[in-house]
Amino acid sequence: MGKICCIVASLCAGIVGSVLVAGCGGTQDGAAGSVSAAGKQFLLSQEPDAALEVLKARATLEESGEPCELVLVGRIDGLGQKTWDPDRAAFMLADLSLKSEEPEHDDNAKHDADNCPFCNAKKQDELAGLAMVEIVDANGNVPQVSAQELLGLTEGQTVVLRGKAKLDKLGTLVVRTSSIFVRSGPES
Repeated sequence: MGKICCIVASLCAGIVGSVLVAGCGGTQDGAAGSVSAAGKQFLLSQEPDAALEVLKARATLEESGEPCELVLVGRIDGLGQKTWDPDRAAFMLADLSLKSEEPEHDDNAKHDADNCPFCNAKKQDELAGLAMVEIVDANGNVPQVSAQELLGLTEGQTVVLRGKAKLDKLGTLVVRTSSIFVRSGPES
C-alpha cells in the first residue's frame, strides 16, 4: 500500500509541476498556446508594415525570379495538406482569401476526387496560395521542435512574418524567418 501511495503522490506531483511549468511559459498577445522560453526570441511585439498575402508574394517572386526579403501575412492552415512539421519549427501558411472547405458539388454518389475537374482546379488554386514557413535561429538552422511547441501556435491563427522568400524546385513558396508576429487567434 505504501508503494502505491508513493507512486500516486509522484504522479500527482508530476502533473501539478507540468501544469505550473506550462502556465509560466507566457503567451504573446493573440497567441493561443504557451510560448517556450526558446521561442520568445522569434516573436515580434509589433506587426511589421507592408505585408503581402501569400498569392501576391508568389506573384512577386515569379515575376522577379529571385529570392527576396519580404513581409508575409497569412493564416496557419494546410488547406487539406499537412499543416505542421512535427519534428521541426515549420508550418504551412495559407493566403487569407482561401478557406478549408468541402467542394461545392453534389457527391451523393461515390466521388473520385482525383479525377474531378472541380476538385483538381481547387487543389491547384490552394497549392498556389500556400507557403511553407521555416523558423530559423541566428545560425540559420530550423529548431528541431514543432512550431506549436516552440511558439505556442495553433491552426487558424493569423500571423505576419518578415523573412527571406523563394520558390523551391517544386514551385513551393518557402519563407525562412526569425521574426513572427501573431495577429490573432483561430476564427478571427
